Amino acid sequence: KNLNVGTFIYGVGDQTNNYVIEKFCYHNEIANCNAFGGLYQWWELMDYDTIASSQGICPSGWHVPSNPEWDQIINYLGGYGVAGAALKAGGGSGFEALLAGWVFNCQKFRQMGVQAFFWSSSIYSYSSLYAWSRILSWNGNNVVSMYENQNDGLSVRCLKD
Repeated sequence: KNLNVGTFIYGVGDQTNNYVIEKFCYHNEIANCNAFGGLYQWWELMDYDTIASSQGICPSGWHVPSNPEWDQIINYLGGYGVAGAALKAGGGSGFEALLAGWVFNCQKFRQMGVQAFFWSSSIYSYSSLYAWSRILSWNGNNVVSMYENQNDGLSVRCLKD
């Protein structure tokens, strides 16, 4: 299930290190968080830590998957060319990805129902302003490994320790 913890804030600024977990909801509608989970900026989801595979804002006993852990899941499901089919809702893997879209540049909500964007806990090695993500699309069976600006709001899936 997509993570849905924290306090809703309007997607007009950044989530802040204020000891309150904050989340964006697609189009600033709480019903979208309830249906699709919250959208989190990377620093917020990591609870302002940079250690890959750390707990971040995941519940106790769970953590934010690292880039290699995402690779392991995808390879187990047949590789990047086909694993998207198994990861999407109804795909049989149990992951049941929801196509929650994403948000960037303060209220530019995009792709709900079209794509799912999931954070990794791994920083992109060529620029500390980016972190790795995985992207699924409604019309394909592949998974895309991509780096995203840490200020973008993406979905989060936690991995059991």
